[in-house]
Amino acid sequence: MPAVQPEFLPPDPYADAPAASHPASRPVFLPPEGSGAAGAAGAQPQNTKAVWALIFGSGSLGLLVFSAGLLFFLTLPASIVGWVLGSRAKRSPNGREQANVAVIIAIVGLILSVIAAGIWIALVATGEYSTSTEVDHGSDGGVHFDVIRLLLTGA
Repeated sequence: MPAVQPEFLPPDPYADAPAASHPASRPVFLPPEGSGAAGAAGAQPQNTKAVWALIFGSGSLGLLVFSAGLLFFLTLPASIVGWVLGSRAKRSPNGREQANVAVIIAIVGLILSVIAAGIWIALVATGEYSTSTEVDHGSDGGVHFDVIRLLLTGA
């Protein structure tokens, strides 16, 4: 196979380049102070009231859903605490977005806790709440809803 003549080859990109300098002699570029590029988490101090408001609000909402509303007596005060802490955290110059989210979650938890309390109190007051496994339908022929059996069996 004949050799390719140099006029048909592309130019060598490294032919005229100077020798690479030692890596230690290269300039190091650092971000300016306060730019946030070094880490946004370390740039501002954390708002602990907003964090606690999120913990109380989301914890109460999660507990309410997990217990099917039965633990409303715990989630109601926890939602109130989350709402109050979130409202106080809004006054701080940092963490306002987090405080707003905490207040919204706490208000939703409070509303759902009140609804769950109303439903569970009505079930107990009307006698629809039963701890026995036997269901006495009687002769009324209506549809009955046994809450405890539904929760325990998952059916």
